[in-house]
Amino acid sequence: MGYWKNYQLEQQEDDGIRYFVQQLLNAGHLTHKTEMAIAEKVAHEGIDSLSEERRAGRPLSQKEVFEKYVLSHAIENCTRCSSEIPWSEKVAAIGNGGYCGLCTHKINKGE
Repeated sequence: MGYWKNYQLEQQEDDGIRYFVQQLLNAGHLTHKTEMAIAEKVAHEGIDSLSEERRAGRPLSQKEVFEKYVLSHAIENCTRCSSEIPWSEKVAAIGNGGYCGLCTHKINKGE
């Protein structure tokens, strides 16, 4: 795969993560001051804006906090069909039992 294609895929992934994080914040799923601040930073500046360095008095870097406390909310796969849940549906999956959009639709239709 060429450089441009890789860049586009990385940009789409970053946009998806940023959208997910903003939705987590909007829905009130993040409650700790530090995780909220780091999530705000990712939502506005992207994941690459996070530091990987640990600072004095802090046991985790910003990236480690993000991975451990923010991304831990993400449901990776649908509990019904096992398909990967896209970033745009992950927050909804938190509140609907872990279903992807298609399965949620089917369940609502009684299928």
